[in-house]
Amino acid sequence: MPLPEAPSRDELAGHLVRTRIAGDVATPRENNLSHYRKLANGDRHYWLGLELGERWADEQDVLAVMAERCGVNDDPDYRTGQDTIDPELTMAALDRAAAELRKAAEGRSRVLFATGHPGALLDMHGTLATALRAAGCDIVRTPLNVFADEGVIVQFQGVAVYERGASLWHTHSPEPMAGVLHGLEQAGEPLPDLVVADHG
Repeated sequence: MPLPEAPSRDELAGHLVRTRIAGDVATPRENNLSHYRKLANGDRHYWLGLELGERWADEQDVLAVMAERCGVNDDPDYRTGQDTIDPELTMAALDRAAAELRKAAEGRSRVLFATGHPGALLDMHGTLATALRAAGCDIVRTPLNVFADEGVIVQFQGVAVYERGASLWHTHSPEPMAGVLHGLEQAGEPLPDLVVADHG
């Protein structure tokens, strides 16, 4: 199935703002600041499966990184109201992601796809997995019987997702991904060259 033509830069920026992925975003400032504080205080739910160490142990440090990378308001006294993400910074990050995907396709890399947002992102990740498979990439099949957080890891369209009680769940937990990587090692399978995942 051919992919649709890529939008122009202006069309993409408009789409990001219209859907509230960038511009005035759906999460209010007070909610985001609460998340920054929890990340800085070591709440691993907000580390999104990454190992941050002591890198951002202060809420102001997290705010500074978010201002630099995402374009949120860097004023620490701005505590409530609308929060924003810069569409240009978002598109620059998408360009970097596209370059990594292009490199994976050219190298016919082994790629693992996973999402902690199955409702919103499963189809997008699945489309990317299908395109990379068609380009000759080895899309990682997750091992059977990988259990984490009272659920199981399943795969749709080449994308690993967390299932619990016959439903796909939104998760920030690092345990499902850790379980998949451990399961691959236990099965003697090579680890992926690239992981494409949103969080968890």
